[in-house]
Amino acid sequence: MRSPLKTNTNKNKKFLAKSPPLPPPGVRHDDDKSSINKQPLSSVELRYLDYLKRELRVDLRGCTIGYFRNRNGGTVFGGGNESTTSQSSRYYRGCVATEDIKEGAVIVSVPDDSVLLAESLSACASAVVELNLRDCQKVVKETEAVGRHRGMVEEGEEEEEEEEEEEERADNGEPRLQREALVVAVTCELALGKESKYYRYLATMPRVEKFSDCLLSWTEAQKERLRGTDCWTRFKSYADEESKEVPSLTQLHFEEVARPFFEAIANGKGKVPKTLREAIGQLLKNEKRNKEREVNVEMMMSSEDDDDDRGNVNNNNNNNTSKKRKMMKNNNMNKNSEDDSEDEEDISSSKPASNASEASHSHSLARLYRDAVNIVASYSFTLGEDETETQALVPFWDMLNHAHPALASVKLSHDASTNRLNMIAVRDIRKGDEIFNTYGELSDGELLRRYGFLPTSSRNPHNSVTISFKELFAACDKVYGFENPRFVRKKVFELTNEGTTSRFKVHPNGRPSRKLIAIADAIFSVEEDDTDDEEEEEEAFELEKKDTRANEITEALNLVAIRALTPGKRYPTARREAFKSIQTLLDHESRAKPSQVNFRENRVDRRRVTMALRVRLSELKTFSMLRKWLRMGRMKKWLL
Repeated sequence: MRSPLKTNTNKNKKFLAKSPPLPPPGVRHDDDKSSINKQPLSSVELRYLDYLKRELRVDLRGCTIGYFRNRNGGTVFGGGNESTTSQSSRYYRGCVATEDIKEGAVIVSVPDDSVLLAESLSACASAVVELNLRDCQKVVKETEAVGRHRGMVEEGEEEEEEEEEEEERADNGEPRLQREALVVAVTCELALGKESKYYRYLATMPRVEKFSDCLLSWTEAQKERLRGTDCWTRFKSYADEESKEVPSLTQLHFEEVARPFFEAIANGKGKVPKTLREAIGQLLKNEKRNKEREVNVEMMMSSEDDDDDRGNVNNNNNNNTSKKRKMMKNNNMNKNSEDDSEDEEDISSSKPASNASEASHSHSLARLYRDAVNIVASYSFTLGEDETETQALVPFWDMLNHAHPALASVKLSHDASTNRLNMIAVRDIRKGDEIFNTYGELSDGELLRRYGFLPTSSRNPHNSVTISFKELFAACDKVYGFENPRFVRKKVFELTNEGTTSRFKVHPNGRPSRKLIAIADAIFSVEEDDTDDEEEEEEAFELEKKDTRANEITEALNLVAIRALTPGKRYPTARREAFKSIQTLLDHESRAKPSQVNFRENRVDRRRVTMALRVRLSELKTFSMLRKWLRMGRMKKWLL
C-alpha cells in the first residue's frame, strides 16, 4: 500500500512525544473499520482534490481520499502505507467509498488528455517522438569491464564467454526502454516546476529521500542484505524479463539513454518549450560545474602534498595554499551539508521547485531523474496492448492501494466513445470500505523492488523463487557428467530458445514450474543416443527412460535447493539465522525511544534490514518446500 500524498509532520513532533497515538483528525473507527465524517482531510488533500476536479476534470463518483487503521498494530514494512499526516503509524492513507457502490459502477473517470503520456501530452512529447527514444539501443554491457573479465578467462573458454556476452548484448532491456520515455518526460516536468501542467499532481509524489524505502535510497550495505534474492539479482542486472522493469539499472540508463536525450535538447534538437530547454541546459551546466569543483579540490590537496615533499617552498606560499585548500574543503563540506539539509526537507515536503529557474539552480539532473524513476516505478500504469502498449501516469488511479488480485475492488477500462479512462467496480463496495486495486501476482521481493513496500502480512501466496539457467545447468552437469558441456549448453539454447539470462520459477508450495522441468529434461536429453529401437521394445524403453529422467531431474533440483539452503552459497545465512535476526530487530524496535541519538536513522535501518530479511526468508522457505516436494516422488507425473 503506497498512496502518494505527503504533508509536513514537523509541527506535531512535540505533541507526539507527550501524547498517546491518535487517529488523523476526523477519522473514527469501529471494530477495526474506518469511517469518514464531513471534514476528514487536510488542507493539502482538499486542494489536491480540487485541482483534480477543476484543472484535470477527474470525476470521482462515490469515493475520495481516506484513512484506515493498520491492523498489524502499527508495524509498517515500507513507507508507502504509513500515514505521514496522522499522529500515529497506526493509520495509512488510501481510497475510501463515501457511499454504497454497486458492481459495474464507474468509480473514477479520467479524461484522456489529463493523463501524463510521454509521446503526446508531456512538455517534451515532440522531442521524444523526433529523437525516437523508445527505440534507443544504447544500453549495452560496459565494454571495459567485459574486456578485463575476458582477459582472465582461459583460452578454451573464451569463445563460450563471447557467445554469452553477445546474447546478453542482444537482450538489452527493450521493455525497460519503453518505460524510459515516461521517466524522461517526468524528469522534464519536474525541471519545469510550477510551469508544468502536472505540477500539483507531481507534487503529491514522494521523492527518493534519505528515509524512504525505495531501493534507490538504500545504502549499499542495506542492499547487500538482499544478496542472492531475486529482488537483488533483478535490481543489479538484466536477470530476466521481470528485471527490465524500473528501477533496475537506473544509473546505467541515466548515462546511456537519458543523458544523451537531455544533451540533445540542450543543444537545440527536438521541439520543446524554451523554458524547458533552458532548464535542462542549466541542469547540465550545474552538473559539469559540480564535477569540476570536485576535481579542483582533489588537485589542490594533491598539490599541497607535493609541495610538502619538496620541502623548499616559501612559507607564505605554503600558508596561502593551506588556506585555499581549507577554504575549498569547507566549501565542499558546506555543499554536502546543504545536500543533507535538502534530504531533511524532502522528508516533510515532496514538492518540486516552484518554477523552472529554481528547479535548474537548486536540483541536479541526476537527482530529478532518480525521482522520476521512483515515480514511474511506483505509480505508472500500462495502457494499451502489444504494439500500442505504453506507460502513463493516471491522476487519482495511483491513490488505490494494493491487494491480492482476488481481493481487488476495481478493474481498469478505456471508453473510446467518451475518450476517458474508467475505474469500474467488480464487486459491491460498502460505504466506508477501502477500495483496492491490484498490482498483480507479485512476490514480496518484486513488491519491494518495484514499489518500495512489503505487505504487513507475511503470508503472500505469490512468494515464489526463481532458479537461473546457470544454477540448473551446473547441477545437471554434476549429476550427468557431460563430456562436452559447451556443446550441451549451445544445443539446449537452440532447442528451447532460452539463454544465459533465463530464470525458472519454483512455486511457493515447492512445486517446480512446468518450464523448469522441461528445461531440465532438455538438458539431460541432448547427449542421448539418437539410434532408433525396435518398435516392440520402444514402449518399455520409454517407461524406463522416463523413470531415469525423473530421478535425474529430482537429483539436480535437490542439489540446487541444498546449495541455496547452505549458508554462504546463494544467501549469506540460513533460514533459522534470518528468522532470529528479524526477531532481534523487532525486539530492538519495540524498545527504541525517540530520545535516543540517531533514532530515526537507526529505525529506518532496522526497517530496511527487516524487509530484506523477510524477502530472503520467503525464498529460503520456498527452497525448503522444494526439497519436501522432491522427496514425495512426484517428478514422474509432471514430466511432459
